[in-house]
Amino acid sequence: MADPTFFDLFKSTWAQNGLTEDITDQQYKTGWSFIGSVPPSVEQFNKVQQTTDERLAWLYKQLDGLAEVTGRPLAATSFDALSYAQQNLNAANLKTGTVPVARLSGTATSLTAGAATKLATARTIAATGDATGAGSFDGSANLSLGLTLSPSGVTAGSYGNANAVPTFTVDAKGRVSAAGEVAIGNAATATKLASARTFSVTGGATAAGVSFDGSGNVALNVTALDVSKASAGTLPVARGGTGMATVAAGSYVTGAGTGALVPRTPAQVLEDIQALPKTGGDISGPLVLGTGAAIGAQYGTNTASGRTAHVLLPDGGGYSTHTGTVVGAMKITLPAAAVGANTMLRLRVDVFEYLDGVPPVSLLIHGYVQTTKAWARCGATVLAGSAASDLPVRFGSDAAGLPCIWIGDTTKSWSYASVTVSEVQAKYNTSGASVAGWGVGWKVEPVTAFETVSQVAEGGNLAFGRSDIPRVNGLQAALDTRIPAVSLANLPTTNIGPVLVAEVAEVWIWVSTSFYTGYRSPLCGRPLDGHTVAPLPNEVDAVGGILQKSAYAALWGYAQENGLVLTQATWEARRGGHYFVNIDATTFRVPDLRDMFRRFTGTDADTANARAMASRQVDSNKSHAHATLVQRSGGVSGSQMPVLNDGNNVLAFNANGSDSRYVITSGDQTSAAGGVESRPINTAYHPRIHG
Repeated sequence: MADPTFFDLFKSTWAQNGLTEDITDQQYKTGWSFIGSVPPSVEQFNKVQQTTDERLAWLYKQLDGLAEVTGRPLAATSFDALSYAQQNLNAANLKTGTVPVARLSGTATSLTAGAATKLATARTIAATGDATGAGSFDGSANLSLGLTLSPSGVTAGSYGNANAVPTFTVDAKGRVSAAGEVAIGNAATATKLASARTFSVTGGATAAGVSFDGSGNVALNVTALDVSKASAGTLPVARGGTGMATVAAGSYVTGAGTGALVPRTPAQVLEDIQALPKTGGDISGPLVLGTGAAIGAQYGTNTASGRTAHVLLPDGGGYSTHTGTVVGAMKITLPAAAVGANTMLRLRVDVFEYLDGVPPVSLLIHGYVQTTKAWARCGATVLAGSAASDLPVRFGSDAAGLPCIWIGDTTKSWSYASVTVSEVQAKYNTSGASVAGWGVGWKVEPVTAFETVSQVAEGGNLAFGRSDIPRVNGLQAALDTRIPAVSLANLPTTNIGPVLVAEVAEVWIWVSTSFYTGYRSPLCGRPLDGHTVAPLPNEVDAVGGILQKSAYAALWGYAQENGLVLTQATWEARRGGHYFVNIDATTFRVPDLRDMFRRFTGTDADTANARAMASRQVDSNKSHAHATLVQRSGGVSGSQMPVLNDGNNVLAFNANGSDSRYVITSGDQTSAAGGVESRPINTAYHPRIHG
């Protein structure tokens, strides 16, 4: 790549393709004053230079944009971009606004009317139609038109008198198009009443008043008849009466054809209609609920939060088919009473299928239906003796806005399915929670698609009947000692004993220290050999990265509990040790274990002192010396010691000095050989720690 030109330096930023590391506000304000103790890293230097380039680029883009508007490009040797733009703005680049008159050179025929003195050619403005008028306008003065109305064709004059009524015809424009008179006459043999009179009937019969002036007959319509005015006789059945003079107190009357009604006591009426009294009684024969009927009770005061509606058999709360196979999830649509009310809901669903080895199933379902149609605190318990009946239960709403419950998956196959909703309990509803509201409007049907699902009670809620537990050898003991399985997203917030975390297949225990309280793996913080490309759910890359304290509270607690937190500067000086950094109130830095071997602490071979846990140790070779063999001619002299080959290509000292070809000298050295570090044969893994 060629060297950048002058203006290319404004368009590129330093280290835009390299690595940068943010520096703190304090470091930026003090500059590199700490050089000498802990020098800034390359990434930090890149960040400072990059920030400076970004600010210069911003200024350059302002000047370049201004130069483009003026039509004169920037040049590296010119410094008049701003002054030139102020004096030589290219009007062709103007996008909006109006040029003031003071900036125009004069008046011309091509200018708009806003700058013209008058129209070049005067124009005539005229009105026609029902009104006419005309005038000339050239822009030098206002124009006022005098309008003349066109004649309507009606003869001018006065219409109507004491013996005639005037008549007029008005067109759609409100003009009188015709006018005339109609004479007022009398009856053939009489003159009407000078003042009209009103006829009416009151008393035992009532008729509304009718005005009479002699011009026509009067008919009074009797609309009410006061039977209390009758002083004798009994009103017969044919006239709407009972045919009886008296009826005993508390008795009822029944029909007897065209004759007088017959009195019956309350007990006789219940017997007649085969009904139970309010206090209860015996029923003989089957009892069938019709459409819209429901059986239930209401408890508590009739307030927004004090009443519970208990419906034993809600209307529409069932599904039955004689089709051999039905595919889909069973959708239970709640009634309109569930819409717009915060409701604590509990219900029972009984399912029967024609399957070998699968007994009838009862599901106890509960949830909190909110006014937003969202669900909370949902759950379901499946009561059956077969794991095949352990079904997922979903909670949500449908396209019509009604809260819904789905049982099973959309691919489930049902055999001659029969589903019944019963024992519904609805509490904390709006004032008036009743059997009437919760007893109707239910619907159960199979569907092959879910709608809006807000909560899911997964499978795994299968429960045996309590009486079944003793019959299964060891079941009670297993239930008492079993470790519950949980997910990372739903760790218990209280101590319930050891839990099995599904994603990491580990048993976690409850920890309570001054730095962390909650569930955590006993292996938290342990260095690991990462053998996968991406960290496993229980692993964190140990490459000096920054983590959120809220997301990794257990690991941050471990670091503090074991005294492994250093300042950034000390951490840098000891990079490679098992240390952490407290970045700020929300984040912390993990160790950087890249290129490091692990060594167990103990008595140090050099100092006889025990190494501190997590400490970093620099590389070293065991102390030793290399001598140089120098060939010489001549005999042995002075302190030089002769050596000879022992026959196996091994040089040995010749004590008697008979072979004086080689001597060992103290000043010479061998040439350097090897790489930049001492290391054994090894295999590389990703450096990680247990989260």
